[in-house]
Amino acid sequence: MTARWILAIGALLGVAPALIGAARAADPTEASAGVQPAAEVKEVDLDRIRAAIDRVRPAGPEPVTIPPLEASEIRRISLHEAVEVALRHNIDLQIATLDRDAAAHEVPATRAKFHPTPGFDFVATGEEIQDRVERDEGGGIVVSEGKQNIDTQDGRFFLRQELPTGATLELSTDVFREEVSGEDDTNSAGFEVGLRQPLMRGGRIYVARREILNAGYDLTIEEAKLESDILRVVADTKISYNNTILARRLIDVVLAAIERDRRLIEASRELYQAARASRRDVVSAEIQLANDLARLAARRADLGRAQLELRDVLGLPIAESVLPADEIVRFEPVEFRLGHWISRALADRPEIREIVTRLERADLDLKVARNDVLPRLDLLGQYRRSDNEPSFQNAYNLDNGRWLAGVAFEIPFGNVAARERYTIAEIQYRRVNRELENQRREIELEVRGEEILLERSLEDLRAQAEIVEKSRQKLEIAVERYRLGIANNLDVTDAQEELLNSEENLLSAIVAYNNGLARLEASIAGPL
Repeated sequence: MTARWILAIGALLGVAPALIGAARAADPTEASAGVQPAAEVKEVDLDRIRAAIDRVRPAGPEPVTIPPLEASEIRRISLHEAVEVALRHNIDLQIATLDRDAAAHEVPATRAKFHPTPGFDFVATGEEIQDRVERDEGGGIVVSEGKQNIDTQDGRFFLRQELPTGATLELSTDVFREEVSGEDDTNSAGFEVGLRQPLMRGGRIYVARREILNAGYDLTIEEAKLESDILRVVADTKISYNNTILARRLIDVVLAAIERDRRLIEASRELYQAARASRRDVVSAEIQLANDLARLAARRADLGRAQLELRDVLGLPIAESVLPADEIVRFEPVEFRLGHWISRALADRPEIREIVTRLERADLDLKVARNDVLPRLDLLGQYRRSDNEPSFQNAYNLDNGRWLAGVAFEIPFGNVAARERYTIAEIQYRRVNRELENQRREIELEVRGEEILLERSLEDLRAQAEIVEKSRQKLEIAVERYRLGIANNLDVTDAQEELLNSEENLLSAIVAYNNGLARLEASIAGPL
């Protein structure tokens, strides 16, 4: 802290540098941190920096080239092929496809509710009674000494069917046998038809089919999500493809600028040897070359990142090198049709279809909740034919019959739970309605926003094309003036820098327009 105060006061009062240097040396914190004034950086430090870089990244004789497209380890791919690869291998699309497939299997699973359900019940019992107590005909108690065994076998086969009306129909046949030691066996058999049909609560087709309908809604929603992901992946693929082409072309632009820098250095040295230029001109040209070499490194890094993004959206192995087969940045403007684009987007966007499906599901939930408010009133019906004889053969005569008809009624006290759930269902339905309205607004805003960006890109392109043309003329004039000795090369380096920036801006503007078209296609759910 003391050293910092001395430095501040010394700077204000103009104290000699020696005093400031002594103050720095007296501060053990700054000395240990290796802090040095900028004026004390020596040439040997630069040599050490270069040597350290060369140890980890040796510089070749020509460090400004990039791998050719013909390299065997690099895969060349067209835009059409890139889209096809992305649709097959993109990880997000594969996950969305699996979600859709799972929802598709749920539909037949829920439909199985109305498949008949067969079953079989069998129960065998055994009982041993010691000194059984009974009553005789006169009401007196009689004790039977000794053991008595009672064995029974009871079997039933049934077939249960759920009906779309909410009813349950059951067909069954049964046999019963009882063996009592010291007595005749008892055998009985019969068949039965039973029906329970709700008349109020649960007595609607949409209530019985609710699970099936919901499974269909879930499938439609997952299909809409998958389609939305497909639109996004296709747009991302085109954008990544365009950005990779741009990264390559920007490298070409910088390489051309480096070639101009080298010619300027040669010209500056020749003029310097002829005493028509100063040493400053040579150094200025060399600085321009160094700046462009640094820019080349940045552009190479941009190409590497663009390749990574392209591989990621394509779903290819990250280590696999991929480059676009196209070597030029194409520019094909489209006619502006904002009203048509908005209409298509509102009609075709899968997000709209998803929310409409959710609204249908909310409407079903509302109907079911309204039905749950009703009391339960079920119609009951049953018919049975049976017989009870000492032998099984006679038991299957089924001479005896019985029928049953009636109703069952119930309602919870106050029915509070059902009424509150009905209110919740109403709120959810209104909420999804508002989501649908909001989604339509967002889609229209998205399309209008993309249209504004396209218009801006076209105006930017118009301006950048003019700037490139003027920058080339400016560079020609600056080179000629420098060659004639009526100007230094500062004008040349400025013109070169301006031309480089303008060419990069022009290419970037074209790619920005193309990327806007890709996003717009995703916004309207189809080609322009």
